[in-house]
Amino acid sequence: MSRGASASSSRSTGRRHPFFWVAAVAAPLCVVIYAGSAAAIWRYGNYAQSFGWTAAATRNGLVVASVEPGGAADGKLRTGDAIAGVSTGVIPPVGYYRRAAPADRPYSIHIASPRPTDVTLTAPVVRVARLGRLTTLFLSAVTFAAVGLFFGLVRPDLPTGRLLCLAAVGTGFNQLFATLDSFSDQLPWAARLVNGGLSLSVGIANAVLFQATVRLPGPSVPRILWPGLGTILYVLAAATAATFGVPGAILWWSDADVASRILFGSRSWFAAGPILRTVTELLASVGILAVLGWKLAFVRDPDEQRRLRWLFAGIIIATIPFATYKIRQMTLVSADPAALRDSLLRTISAGAIASVPLTLAYAVAKHRILDITVVVRRGLQYL
Repeated sequence: MSRGASASSSRSTGRRHPFFWVAAVAAPLCVVIYAGSAAAIWRYGNYAQSFGWTAAATRNGLVVASVEPGGAADGKLRTGDAIAGVSTGVIPPVGYYRRAAPADRPYSIHIASPRPTDVTLTAPVVRVARLGRLTTLFLSAVTFAAVGLFFGLVRPDLPTGRLLCLAAVGTGFNQLFATLDSFSDQLPWAARLVNGGLSLSVGIANAVLFQATVRLPGPSVPRILWPGLGTILYVLAAATAATFGVPGAILWWSDADVASRILFGSRSWFAAGPILRTVTELLASVGILAVLGWKLAFVRDPDEQRRLRWLFAGIIIATIPFATYKIRQMTLVSADPAALRDSLLRTISAGAIASVPLTLAYAVAKHRILDITVVVRRGLQYL
């Protein structure tokens, strides 16, 4: 039996665990954030600012990563052009970071090489049919947040319950950030501040979710997985937060011109961020699958075996499309990390990953994982 399940389910509910109040405060905040996000998706989801080109941050500077055929930049920019500067109010479209440009007037880009020149472009807001994709991403985020808050409110006394709460809520924020990133610059200033805050959970949530999986009921895992792989994941998560989460948040919290200067001046950080994010998310997924596979292979208790079988099945369903998406993203990370932003593969990946909290919720309801059914029943009796 793992350490996370060692706490007695009969602990008195007369005195609330301090983490209960953390979850209790977080719950209404999440309701406000998700309700506002739903309204934003309905209002702005089918509209996007069309740049017609993307850039990549490299150690040598910003370069044009792709040019959309027939788009605003077709025939004006070429892949590999080195960007020396942009006009006022413009943030070059680099990966999943904030991008911005005036929608009602032209803007200019100064190309340094291979031919020094100034290029005038437009970035109109156009209607796109993507409400279904955004809804899939949003529902996945809601599922993670709801299940995570449930664990935090019902089993705050267990380390496993607290870890599952933090991991699921953080993963939900990751999914919500992925939902809003393509149109967030159209939102009011306060909403952009919130969106920047959501990016801070990128990377950290993956490491916490791995640790929560280690502490689920079942046989203890070998040291190569914990603390071995766990330590690596936390180091990668901290590096991802430093190179993707924090810089991304600063871009959202800054004026467009200040954000553009930060992007040009700290390009090495922005170059490393997408790589570390992809590696962290992919390694965490594989690690979680390995942990559950180990527990399932060596468990002896029939009830625990049944619980783990459901969780393992849910992870398999989530990992295959998610890993495929991340591996495909790895092949593009040095060019255009956001090339799959509106792809069907990303939508399928987001829909599949929702099977993780859903399977966990089923294991809770059907097989009394962490004795949550007992706690809920006793809570009703107290009421």
